Amino acid sequence: MSNILTLERVETFISQYHILLGINFEAKAGEVSVLLERDGAGKTTTLRTIMGLTLASIGTIQLFPDLKKQGGNLSGGKMQMLAMARAFVNDSKLLLIDEPSKGLASIVIEKVIEDITKMKKHTSIVLVEQNFMVASKIGDIFTLIDDGRTVQSGKMQGLIEGEQLKRKYLGIG
Repeated sequence: MSNILTLERVETFISQYHILLGINFEAKAGEVSVLLERDGAGKTTTLRTIMGLTLASIGTIQLFPDLKKQGGNLSGGKMQMLAMARAFVNDSKLLLIDEPSKGLASIVIEKVIEDITKMKKHTSIVLVEQNFMVASKIGDIFTLIDDGRTVQSGKMQGLIEGEQLKRKYLGIG
């Protein structure tokens, strides 16, 4: 499968803080690529950098589809639902989703998992998620970030079975 998004050695500062220290990431057409890490290690900054909301100081970002559609001033949950609706309606080639399960009740999380699973049949998805259960049910491939660096990438099944990786980088297992 061809890459729809590639990040090579991306570094990003927020004010004087060096947040991303060399992120390498690929999203392939037709897959759900998940960025995972413990809270505060750079996954949302990576997504913001991809979207151009935070500028990369070093590195290369290759992004093919036009993602400059605006959602107005909506709450986080409403923005997630709008993003999912756009994926169905607009035949998007790539959808970026930032922590769709955050702050939601478990019954709602199950519906979000179901909806994203349906979407992945029609679009490539980059999913930023801290909830490993959600990520493992949806994701095809993963990239682990630790202290602003890419530390491991591979097939999601390998991470599901990789107790040592989960314990070391996600604090679970």
